[in-house]
Amino acid sequence: MGKISKIQLSVFISIIFLLGACSSTASPKGDVKKESDLTLEEVFEKSQEAGNSLTSVHVETSMKQTFSDNELTGSMEMETSSSSDMILDPLTMHQTTSVNITGEEDTSEMFELMETELYYSNQGMFMKDPLQNEWSEIPADFIGELEDVLATESLPQNQLEQYASRINDFTFEQDEESYILSLQLKDEKANEVLEEGLSVLPDELQNSMGDERDSISLNEIKINVLIDKETFNTTTLDMEMDMTMSVEGEELQVKQQVNSTFSKFNELEEIIIPEDVLNSATTVE
Repeated sequence: MGKISKIQLSVFISIIFLLGACSSTASPKGDVKKESDLTLEEVFEKSQEAGNSLTSVHVETSMKQTFSDNELTGSMEMETSSSSDMILDPLTMHQTTSVNITGEEDTSEMFELMETELYYSNQGMFMKDPLQNEWSEIPADFIGELEDVLATESLPQNQLEQYASRINDFTFEQDEESYILSLQLKDEKANEVLEEGLSVLPDELQNSMGDERDSISLNEIKINVLIDKETFNTTTLDMEMDMTMSVEGEELQVKQQVNSTFSKFNELEEIIIPEDVLNSATTVE
């Protein structure tokens, strides 16, 4: 794999982030009739326990990214929405995604309202080409590393777990139905999160960044998490991110907003790849 473009690099990084004191209880937000006296540390622990017993989940995600640089093309905006069903053991997935790119004339027309579909199971990974309307099978040597990313970054408990070491930086509130965990990190602390996120990318993607990895700076990240008071399942995870990077001598600023909702906990029993997908897919070289 050769050098990747500015947009590809920022998208890869975005995959990673598709994510009060411990002795204090949650402050009520508004009129809360049934206040919980659990501490943030206790809620964190119970949330991880709920995640460890998770067998399947449905995820709805919307993402808005704005790219701007010093070139004449100015800024470009990408809006992505995805719907995913996941079974965890063995990891099985069906995902539909739509992407709309506007702003840069030579790319926005090509990719406007691009829609893709993906299946993954022990039978392989299959992706529908939105331009050719054909199915392709992803090579097995690429799937192994990508599977780790999917398992790590798609699940709600893993999204939250990566911030466990910063538990004292969270604000901790509650409403009638949820615990509300909020985190805002800037500069050095934000870049520590970035480095941790980049480290879980497949080696091939890390190598493709080359020296440009060192030029990436995360200026600020904001996270807001809702955890159900009864089940301790993470139901919502919202994130805002502001970062800059230098790619091929050009500085690129990326602002991103991600909103994820999780539902159908432990309700999905199977995901079947259709026979026509298996029979028609061509192998990607």
